[in-house]
Amino acid sequence: MKHSVPVAFLILLLASGCGKVGEPRPPKIRVPAAINDLKVVQNRTDVVLTWTNPQKYVDGSNATDLKSIRILQDGKSIASVLVTGPGKPQTFSMNVSTAFGTTPVYTLVVETQRDKPSAGFQ
Repeated sequence: MKHSVPVAFLILLLASGCGKVGEPRPPKIRVPAAINDLKVVQNRTDVVLTWTNPQKYVDGSNATDLKSIRILQDGKSIASVLVTGPGKPQTFSMNVSTAFGTTPVYTLVVETQRDKPSAGFQ
């Protein structure tokens, strides 16, 4: 005996669709908020950068996949450090004995595990 599926059942199955009922929402933006409290202190030939890692993404949701902080000096990447955790303080120290007589500008960029960067903060 041959089994056949009624055409009406197939049409109903295809027309039913899937998804949630409700208003459409824009996709969430999983870009980390910028660091907003960078402090730079010089002690002889060392410079110490101190900041607090962002706790949120730019859309206000909790940051869950922060990976690293890229440190730039005058726009050039000089180091990358792993994030200790969202909302946690962090420090980076470096020797600047070869930079006497200059006034470097430091920028921090937060990167996620999906390689989404924050806006830089100076």
